[in-house]
Amino acid sequence: MSKPPTEPAGVEVSTTAPFPWKGFLAVALIYLLSVSGRLGVVDQGIMFSQTRAFLEGRVSISGAGFDHYTPAGVGGLHYSQYGPLLPALWVPSTLIIRAVAGFLPGFPLKMMEEFAASFINVPASLGILAYLVQAWRRQGVPSSLMRLGMIGVGLSSLLWAYAKMPFSDPWMALGVFAAFCHWRRRSEATFHPLLAGAWLGVALLARKQAQMLIPLVGLAFAWEVRRGGWRDFLRVAAGALPFVALQGLYNFGRFGNPLVEIYFGVDPVPLFEVSRILPNFVRVFVDTQNGFIPFNLFVLLIAFLSLRGWVRRDPVGVVLSLVLLLASAAFLSRYSFWNGGLCFGSRYLVFMIPFLALALPQLPPLTPTLRAVLGGIVVLGVIVQFAGIAVDPLAVAWRNRYVDTQTHSTIRLYAGEVGRVLGWPQAPLPAEARETPYAVHPAFQVPDVWWAHVAVELRDRHRPHRAATAIPITESVR
Repeated sequence: MSKPPTEPAGVEVSTTAPFPWKGFLAVALIYLLSVSGRLGVVDQGIMFSQTRAFLEGRVSISGAGFDHYTPAGVGGLHYSQYGPLLPALWVPSTLIIRAVAGFLPGFPLKMMEEFAASFINVPASLGILAYLVQAWRRQGVPSSLMRLGMIGVGLSSLLWAYAKMPFSDPWMALGVFAAFCHWRRRSEATFHPLLAGAWLGVALLARKQAQMLIPLVGLAFAWEVRRGGWRDFLRVAAGALPFVALQGLYNFGRFGNPLVEIYFGVDPVPLFEVSRILPNFVRVFVDTQNGFIPFNLFVLLIAFLSLRGWVRRDPVGVVLSLVLLLASAAFLSRYSFWNGGLCFGSRYLVFMIPFLALALPQLPPLTPTLRAVLGGIVVLGVIVQFAGIAVDPLAVAWRNRYVDTQTHSTIRLYAGEVGRVLGWPQAPLPAEARETPYAVHPAFQVPDVWWAHVAVELRDRHRPHRAATAIPITESVR
């Protein structure tokens, strides 16, 4: 069925296949069971301190234990350098936990607050998946292919790993992608471009990184209405305006100027130092610990196999995806934290997963050989993501320090850690490691999921260490 040339790509609706609710709910259950149940790194602690400050009517988080990791601002006090979205989203769950804390004696309030907060990215990852599946339905993708795509994207890409880890990246990814999806539906109703602007605002409040992505998305929108339809573009701006104002107020409260944002410890490499930038640019894609390619093979294969048809049907979407990917890699390569710090895979590029997966409707016919290849890639991807779900990346770093000190192989390190938390036989730890957090912290001794930590907590409630609490960590992951 052909699309009228005056309509933007993706507008024509063909929804013969029902939404795969059973598969979607199964993925949701897996996500819920995969959450860590704790806030394990400094950045998450800083953001949650902002939640507590909001509830106390403050913006400053001075005295919360993070002054060495945060910039000074108004009044010489210290402020979180991160976006206000996650701290704001954590307010309701924190209030609920405080209301019911009296009915759960024996569990520290801080532990329960952080336990509830750790589930924050489940709705973000599911939201991305829901928007993506709906985009496939609108292009007439049959049920069997839609189920394969949902499993491949939902469980064999970093979308699963970051449903577990409470970083702000999935919310920024949801904001940018949902904005794109609503923009593509702008001819159906005037509220779609308004929602597109609102979702871009969500992305802005989630992460400073969005300030680089939103102009590129805006240029793609402007290109599509260059011969008319500017009212829709203005509606996008109107939808985003309240969120821009909120960000400005947040900046003013922190640094006395709505246009000023101080980001702690950022020193970009000068543009002319190609010898430092180019290796980082390559590592953004292929690094075995934090590269984009090894952790997202399914979506990359889909995009590659579908490229010819995808370019024919939606050249603007293809160019936008390519520009977002290359521009982000070029931007990240200028910074020492190009890899996302202490994390699993390329979290800074999680937002690219749904954009690349938009190519699925243009996939060539599923021959038995192609179906076998895609199935094998899905299985491999699930195994890779399971490693990130089962263990804490910090424990892998400790293992590299004390156990596999010579290999530095990411695959071997994660495999070793998964084996350790599953109870497989291990070589004795060296003497210098036996009293370290790697050996004694409960969160490193069992699979890093909430129900395993709860089981340990219930078993050892009177011991000084708590499974669901984070140890003091000196690494900041940006």
